[in-house]
Amino acid sequence: MALRRDFRKLDPTTQAELRRVAVGMVNGGKTRVEAAAAVGVNRRFVGEWVEAARRSGDAALEGGRRGRRPGEQKPLSPQQERRIRRLIMDRCPDQLKLPFALWTREAVGTLIERETGLRLSTSALGRALRAWGFTAQRPAHRATERREPEVHGWLQHEYPAIAARAKAEGGEIHWADETGLSNQANYGRSFAPKGKTPRPATPRGAVFAVDDLQPDQPGHAAVHDL
Repeated sequence: MALRRDFRKLDPTTQAELRRVAVGMVNGGKTRVEAAAAVGVNRRFVGEWVEAARRSGDAALEGGRRGRRPGEQKPLSPQQERRIRRLIMDRCPDQLKLPFALWTREAVGTLIERETGLRLSTSALGRALRAWGFTAQRPAHRATERREPEVHGWLQHEYPAIAARAKAEGGEIHWADETGLSNQANYGRSFAPKGKTPRPATPRGAVFAVDDLQPDQPGHAAVHDL
Protein backbone atom coordinates (compact mmCIF):
# COMPACT_ATOMS: atom_id res chain seq x y z
CA MET A 1 0.00 0.00 0.00
CA ALA A 2 1.43 3.38 -1.01
CA LEU A 3 2.24 5.85 1.76
CA ARG A 4 0.18 9.07 1.68
CA ARG A 5 1.43 12.31 3.25
CA ASP A 6 1.22 16.07 2.65
CA PHE A 7 4.84 16.74 1.70
CA ARG A 8 4.36 20.52 1.99
CA LYS A 9 3.62 20.29 5.73
CA LEU A 10 6.90 18.56 6.53
CA ASP A 11 9.80 20.57 7.90
CA PRO A 12 12.64 21.42 5.44
CA THR A 13 15.06 18.91 6.99
CA THR A 14 12.61 16.03 6.61
CA GLN A 15 11.78 17.08 3.05
CA ALA A 16 15.46 17.12 2.09
CA GLU A 17 16.05 13.67 3.63
CA LEU A 18 13.07 12.16 1.78
CA ARG A 19 14.35 13.65 -1.49
CA ARG A 20 17.72 11.98 -0.92
CA VAL A 21 16.02 8.65 -0.09
CA ALA A 22 13.92 8.75 -3.26
CA VAL A 23 16.85 9.72 -5.51
CA GLY A 24 19.02 7.04 -3.87
CA MET A 25 16.35 4.40 -4.55
CA VAL A 26 16.16 5.38 -8.24
CA ASN A 27 19.95 5.39 -8.54
CA GLY A 28 19.97 1.97 -6.87
CA GLY A 29 17.72 0.46 -9.52
CA LYS A 30 14.22 1.10 -8.21
CA THR A 31 11.60 2.65 -10.46
CA ARG A 32 10.34 6.17 -9.88
CA VAL A 33 6.93 4.75 -9.04
CA GLU A 34 8.45 2.57 -6.30
CA ALA A 35 10.48 5.48 -4.91
CA ALA A 36 7.44 7.78 -4.94
CA ALA A 37 5.36 5.19 -3.07
CA ALA A 38 8.10 4.78 -0.46
CA VAL A 39 8.32 8.49 0.43
CA GLY A 40 4.64 9.28 -0.18
CA VAL A 41 4.72 11.68 -3.12
CA ASN A 42 3.67 11.72 -6.75
CA ARG A 43 6.17 10.09 -9.11
CA ARG A 44 6.43 13.38 -11.02
CA PHE A 45 8.24 14.92 -8.06
CA VAL A 46 10.68 12.03 -7.89
CA GLY A 47 11.50 12.60 -11.57
CA GLU A 48 12.16 16.31 -10.88
CA TRP A 49 14.43 15.48 -7.93
CA VAL A 50 16.42 12.95 -9.93
CA GLU A 51 16.90 15.46 -12.75
CA ALA A 52 17.86 18.26 -10.33
CA ALA A 53 20.44 16.02 -8.63
CA ARG A 54 21.85 15.01 -12.02
CA ARG A 55 22.28 18.67 -13.05
CA SER A 56 23.42 20.25 -9.80
CA GLY A 57 24.39 17.45 -7.40
CA ASP A 58 23.04 16.58 -3.96
CA ALA A 59 22.88 20.27 -2.97
CA ALA A 60 19.83 20.64 -5.21
CA LEU A 61 17.93 18.27 -2.91
CA GLU A 62 18.26 20.57 0.10
CA GLY A 63 15.42 22.73 -1.17
CA GLY A 64 15.08 26.31 -0.06
CA ARG A 65 12.66 29.07 0.71
CA ARG A 66 9.54 28.86 -1.41
CA GLY A 67 8.43 31.80 -3.49
CA ARG A 68 9.62 33.92 -6.36
CA ARG A 69 13.02 35.51 -6.56
CA PRO A 70 13.09 39.33 -6.92
CA GLY A 71 12.08 40.19 -10.45
CA GLU A 72 11.11 36.60 -11.31
CA GLN A 73 7.84 35.99 -13.18
CA LYS A 74 6.80 39.63 -13.21
CA PRO A 75 3.61 40.13 -15.22
CA LEU A 76 5.04 43.07 -17.19
CA SER A 77 8.26 43.26 -19.17
CA PRO A 78 10.78 46.01 -18.30
CA GLN A 79 9.76 47.90 -21.46
CA GLN A 80 6.08 47.69 -20.54
CA GLU A 81 6.81 48.86 -16.99
CA ARG A 82 8.74 51.89 -18.24
CA ARG A 83 5.91 52.87 -20.58
CA ILE A 84 3.20 52.52 -17.92
CA ARG A 85 5.22 54.49 -15.35
CA ARG A 86 5.86 57.29 -17.85
CA LEU A 87 2.18 57.52 -18.79
CA ILE A 88 1.14 57.75 -15.14
CA MET A 89 3.74 60.42 -14.37
CA ASP A 90 3.09 62.55 -17.46
CA ARG A 91 -0.67 62.28 -17.95
CA CYS A 92 -3.93 62.29 -16.03
CA PRO A 93 -6.33 59.40 -16.70
CA ASP A 94 -8.84 61.59 -18.56
CA GLN A 95 -6.07 62.82 -20.85
CA LEU A 96 -5.61 59.18 -21.90
CA LYS A 97 -9.39 58.84 -22.44
CA LEU A 98 -9.84 56.70 -19.34
CA PRO A 99 -13.01 57.18 -17.22
CA PHE A 100 -11.11 58.26 -14.08
CA ALA A 101 -10.00 61.58 -12.62
CA LEU A 102 -7.14 60.22 -10.47
CA TRP A 103 -4.64 57.38 -10.72
CA THR A 104 -6.34 54.89 -8.43
CA ARG A 105 -5.48 51.17 -8.49
CA GLU A 106 -8.50 50.60 -10.71
CA ALA A 107 -7.33 53.32 -13.12
CA VAL A 108 -3.80 51.90 -13.25
CA GLY A 109 -5.20 48.40 -13.84
CA THR A 110 -7.40 49.66 -16.67
CA LEU A 111 -4.41 51.41 -18.28
CA ILE A 112 -2.26 48.27 -18.04
CA GLU A 113 -5.01 46.12 -19.54
CA ARG A 114 -5.51 48.56 -22.43
CA GLU A 115 -1.79 48.93 -23.16
CA THR A 116 -0.67 45.32 -22.66
CA GLY A 117 -3.77 43.13 -22.71
CA LEU A 118 -2.95 41.89 -19.18
CA ARG A 119 -5.49 42.06 -16.37
CA LEU A 120 -3.73 42.26 -13.00
CA SER A 121 -5.30 41.47 -9.65
CA THR A 122 -5.55 44.16 -6.98
CA SER A 123 -2.68 42.59 -5.03
CA ALA A 124 -0.49 42.41 -8.17
CA LEU A 125 -1.22 46.08 -8.88
CA GLY A 126 -0.24 46.98 -5.32
CA ARG A 127 3.05 45.09 -5.61
CA ALA A 128 3.83 46.77 -8.94
CA LEU A 129 3.11 50.27 -7.62
CA ARG A 130 5.29 49.67 -4.55
CA ALA A 131 8.10 48.32 -6.71
CA TRP A 132 7.93 51.49 -8.85
CA GLY A 133 8.11 53.70 -5.74
CA PHE A 134 4.57 55.03 -6.26
CA THR A 135 2.44 56.03 -3.25
CA ALA A 136 -1.17 57.22 -2.91
CA GLN A 137 -1.08 61.00 -2.41
CA ARG A 138 -3.60 63.80 -2.15
CA PRO A 139 -3.21 65.91 -5.31
CA ALA A 140 -2.23 69.58 -5.23
CA HIS A 141 -4.83 71.37 -7.33
CA ARG A 142 -3.74 74.04 -9.80
CA ALA A 143 -5.83 75.88 -12.37
CA THR A 144 -5.06 74.87 -15.94
CA GLU A 145 -4.54 78.57 -16.84
CA ARG A 146 -1.86 79.10 -14.16
CA ARG A 147 1.57 79.93 -15.64
CA GLU A 148 4.15 79.35 -12.93
CA PRO A 149 7.09 81.29 -14.47
CA GLU A 150 4.96 84.41 -14.89
CA VAL A 151 3.54 84.12 -11.34
CA HIS A 152 7.05 83.80 -9.91
CA GLY A 153 8.33 86.74 -11.96
CA TRP A 154 5.44 88.98 -10.90
CA LEU A 155 5.98 88.22 -7.19
CA GLN A 156 9.73 88.76 -7.42
CA HIS A 157 9.82 91.89 -9.55
CA GLU A 158 6.52 93.60 -10.36
CA TYR A 159 4.76 93.43 -7.00
CA PRO A 160 7.64 95.00 -5.01
CA ALA A 161 7.52 97.97 -7.41
CA ILE A 162 3.74 98.28 -6.97
CA ALA A 163 4.06 98.16 -3.17
CA ALA A 164 6.77 100.82 -3.21
CA ARG A 165 4.69 103.14 -5.40
CA ALA A 166 1.58 102.69 -3.22
CA LYS A 167 3.59 103.56 -0.12
CA ALA A 168 5.12 106.63 -1.76
CA GLU A 169 1.75 107.94 -2.98
CA GLY A 170 -0.24 107.02 0.14
CA GLY A 171 -2.33 104.54 -1.81
CA GLU A 172 -3.98 101.26 -0.85
CA ILE A 173 -3.44 97.81 -2.30
CA HIS A 174 -6.60 95.75 -2.77
CA TRP A 175 -6.38 91.97 -3.24
CA ALA A 176 -9.12 90.25 -5.23
CA ASP A 177 -9.43 86.51 -4.75
CA GLU A 178 -11.55 84.26 -6.97
CA THR A 179 -12.69 80.90 -5.63
CA GLY A 180 -14.11 78.43 -8.12
CA LEU A 181 -16.73 75.82 -7.24
CA SER A 182 -16.94 72.75 -9.47
CA ASN A 183 -19.08 69.64 -9.43
CA GLN A 184 -16.07 67.81 -10.91
CA ALA A 185 -13.74 68.49 -7.99
CA ASN A 186 -11.68 65.50 -6.78
CA TYR A 187 -10.78 64.90 -3.16
CA GLY A 188 -9.37 61.39 -3.38
CA ARG A 189 -5.79 60.18 -3.67
CA SER A 190 -3.77 59.52 -6.78
CA PHE A 191 -0.73 57.26 -7.21
CA ALA A 192 2.49 59.09 -8.10
CA PRO A 193 6.24 58.69 -7.45
CA LYS A 194 7.05 59.14 -3.76
CA GLY A 195 7.87 62.77 -3.02
CA LYS A 196 6.28 64.09 -6.24
CA THR A 197 2.78 65.35 -5.49
CA PRO A 198 0.43 64.83 -8.45
CA ARG A 199 -1.06 68.01 -9.95
CA PRO A 200 -4.11 67.15 -12.04
CA ALA A 201 -5.67 69.87 -14.18
CA THR A 202 -8.58 71.52 -12.35
CA PRO A 203 -11.60 72.41 -14.53
CA ARG A 204 -13.07 75.90 -14.25
CA GLY A 205 -16.05 76.09 -11.89
CA ALA A 206 -19.58 77.06 -12.83
CA VAL A 207 -19.92 79.24 -9.71
CA PHE A 208 -17.28 81.55 -8.29
CA ALA A 209 -16.88 84.02 -5.43
CA VAL A 210 -14.77 87.19 -5.52
CA ASP A 211 -13.39 88.65 -2.27
CA ASP A 212 -12.10 92.23 -2.09
CA LEU A 213 -9.65 92.45 0.82
CA GLN A 214 -8.22 95.72 2.17
CA PRO A 215 -5.81 96.34 5.03
CA ASP A 216 -7.58 96.83 8.39
CA GLN A 217 -11.03 96.36 6.81
CA PRO A 218 -13.28 93.31 6.55
CA GLY A 219 -13.43 91.66 3.15
CA HIS A 220 -16.46 91.92 0.89
CA ALA A 221 -17.58 89.01 -1.22
CA ALA A 222 -19.76 88.78 -4.30
CA VAL A 223 -21.01 85.43 -5.65
CA HIS A 224 -21.86 85.04 -9.32
CA ASP A 225 -23.52 82.11 -11.08
CA LEU A 226 -22.31 81.75 -14.69
